[in-house]
Amino acid sequence: MDIVEINEHIRKLKCEETNWQSVEKLAALCTVRDELEEAHAPETQTQALPPATYAAAYSTAAEPQSDFVAAASSVPFGGLMQVLDRHMNAIKLVYPKEYELVMRKIVSLSE
Repeated sequence: MDIVEINEHIRKLKCEETNWQSVEKLAALCTVRDELEEAHAPETQTQALPPATYAAAYSTAAEPQSDFVAAASSVPFGGLMQVLDRHMNAIKLVYPKEYELVMRKIVSLSE
């Protein structure tokens, strides 16, 4: 499958009736598409530095660490944000209420 064929399947799924099977297929196709696009993106894009306004550093010193925290704290911030952004888009499609909850929590951190 190439990116054009994947995008066509995604478009068709978005037009169909929503059910768990179609949502699972849509999420999988979106993930594959994003991975293909990432493979063609310049490597410097995934090595981006954190924004200058990033005020609070996340401490990973406390035990126990989850698998996510351990993995996330060992990669460049820009690459981590790209991965999380893609998956937040999938969450928005599949679990819109959960997406809104996470977004509210993130916004509240800056208040």
